[in-house]
Amino acid sequence: MKERGEVRATPADAPEIELDEAFWEKARIVATRPRRKSSVHLRLDPATLEFYRSAGRGHLTRMADILKAYAEAQSQSKHRRSRQPIGGGAKAPSRAGVRLRKTK
Repeated sequence: MKERGEVRATPADAPEIELDEAFWEKARIVATRPRRKSSVHLRLDPATLEFYRSAGRGHLTRMADILKAYAEAQSQSKHRRSRQPIGGGAKAPSRAGVRLRKTK
């Protein structure tokens, strides 16, 4: 809120009120806006992380934007072509430079 300029000092003449137990028994938390992002843990190799950090502040936002663009492109291409299963005779669709490897 501070970054958006929505924080203001309390006016000196603002009335003080006391809230009794009845108020707190009925009080409910209300979200003012939907949560926009989820926090995740992501393991990156040092070179990849340094690449994004080298561009300065906002590297996590840039990474999220790139992942979002990739997901949207995959979603759109999904509607244009049907994917063949890997090893199903036809060549598997290109993953645009993404390497997939089996984990233990």
